[in-house]
Amino acid sequence: MAVQGGEWKVDLFSCGDGDTTVCAAAACCPCIILGAVDKVAEPCDGMGGPCMIYFIASGMGLGACYACTIRSNVRSKYGIPGGGMGDFCTHACCDPCALCQEYGHTKKMLTGGK
Repeated sequence: MAVQGGEWKVDLFSCGDGDTTVCAAAACCPCIILGAVDKVAEPCDGMGGPCMIYFIASGMGLGACYACTIRSNVRSKYGIPGGGMGDFCTHACCDPCALCQEYGHTKKMLTGGK
C-alpha cells in the first residue's frame, strides 16, 4: 500500500545523498543500482531480471524507457507525486542521477531516514 503525500528524501543531484560509491556504480554499471532499487520497490523471484532487462534495453538505447518503470514503482510505493512522462524525462536526461536518487530514497526509507 502506498504512502500518501510523500516526497523524495534525496535530491536529484545529490549523488545519492553523498554516497560516492553509489554514484560511481550508477555511472559505470547502472544496472546494479537499478536492480537494487527494483528489489525494494517491486520484489520479484527473478534471477537478476530487472538488471538484465535494463542492460539489454540500454544496449538498444531504450534504458530510460525501462528505468522509468522502476522510478514509477518507487513513487507509487512511497506516495510521491509525479507521472510517467516526468519519470522518463528524468532518466533520459540524467539516468545516473535518477538512479542515485531512487537508491538513496529507498535506503533512507528502509533505515528510518538515516
